[in-house]
Amino acid sequence: MKKTYLISLIAVLLLIVGITLYEIMNKPKLYIITLDINPSIQINFNKEKKVKKVVALNEDAKKIISDNFKNMSLNKTLNIIVENVANSEFVTEDEVSIIFYSDGDIDKDEIINSMRNSFDEKNIYADVIVVDKITSKDRKLAKKYNISPAKISYINSVIKENNNIEINNLADRSVRELRETKENGWYCDEGYILEGTNCLKEKSRTSASIGEVCPRGYYMYNNKCYEETAVLETGKLICDIEYVLKDKKCIKEEVIAAEPNYICQTGELHKLGDFFPEGDVNHEEVYCVDKTNAKAPTLRCLTHNHTMINGKCANGPKPTINGGCIEGDYLVNGGCYDIDNEDQWVCPDGRIYEKSKGTYVELCPDTFKYTKPTTNGYKCNEGFKLKDNKCVRTEKIDPHHERYCPDGYSLINNDKCINYSNIANKQDGYVCPKDTMKLRGNKCIDYEMIEAKK
Repeated sequence: MKKTYLISLIAVLLLIVGITLYEIMNKPKLYIITLDINPSIQINFNKEKKVKKVVALNEDAKKIISDNFKNMSLNKTLNIIVENVANSEFVTEDEVSIIFYSDGDIDKDEIINSMRNSFDEKNIYADVIVVDKITSKDRKLAKKYNISPAKISYINSVIKENNNIEINNLADRSVRELRETKENGWYCDEGYILEGTNCLKEKSRTSASIGEVCPRGYYMYNNKCYEETAVLETGKLICDIEYVLKDKKCIKEEVIAAEPNYICQTGELHKLGDFFPEGDVNHEEVYCVDKTNAKAPTLRCLTHNHTMINGKCANGPKPTINGGCIEGDYLVNGGCYDIDNEDQWVCPDGRIYEKSKGTYVELCPDTFKYTKPTTNGYKCNEGFKLKDNKCVRTEKIDPHHERYCPDGYSLINNDKCINYSNIANKQDGYVCPKDTMKLRGNKCIDYEMIEAKK
């Protein structure tokens, strides 16, 4: 009986295993692609390219994939994502950078080209960075920072070339910023975005309006649209005006006279101009000023027949009427007086100060004790170094390669090549109310700007 029961149990287990293996072997295979812009998006689809799930891997992605993509074709899904990206703040100057990763035996070139064509239709250049391999460590870090493993893999390649940067400085950066950091080493603190060699922090934003702009591939110069092409560079390093090239750095020195380090035995250090703004004195001359025995100014009435009453100059006396004074006058010693507010305070040197005109002083400067300070070397303001009684501030920046344009193009602003012979008409597009604002999708953003770190 026990033997029969054991055989039956084994048969049931084999049946379960067989069914499980059949389901595993015949389960539809799912393919995965991830897209990182700053939104990090994962798309799961089957061999028929029907989407099963689209996952937002970070908060920015939730702004892009609000639609229901289940059972939609992969191509249509990508078109919707492209449409949403094109109308978002993640497009900078008609260009978007994307990290692409695929898991499974799929034609990634076909998917990338389809996505690029969708961006091209919107006059946006898609810079696609392909990540071929991710590790278990990439997956672990991706969960920690809520981004895709592919983006972590690319960040690691950035850090490898710039080992002074840590992963937490880069995790929330857009792909465009990561590429710039990888190429030139510049990066920003949290809360700022990298653009060139500057860090930008949003101050305000407003909706862009529709206005006339140049078509893609053209640059507006002197209110006309000229054909634009990329600037070319030679191997020669050069510096901007006021800088000198030395040891592969552009150096500018600012030299000013050092300030003597004055010391007062008594009193405080002041310039004469602090107390005598007028008159024939050297306003910049410094003295040690001691106010210990200083005197206050004395009140003086403007006219000779005024009488001092309770620290005020009073006009009178006037005769009383029926033993009293008219309204507003004061009865003092049998006479009526009205108060005159045009009082003056006089210092021993004869200087007059009128409180009603805002020139009243509590102490007379001519009663201060003035002594010349002693000196103990020289000093410089913050940022300067003392050198031979001079304050020197040295600024060092990276040089840039000598720039030039292809035949037929002219270099303007040292960063644009335009063809004066090829002019296009303006077309409707998004414009911002101020030149200082930057267009992000259909929004105009005003930024605080500081220099990037390296």
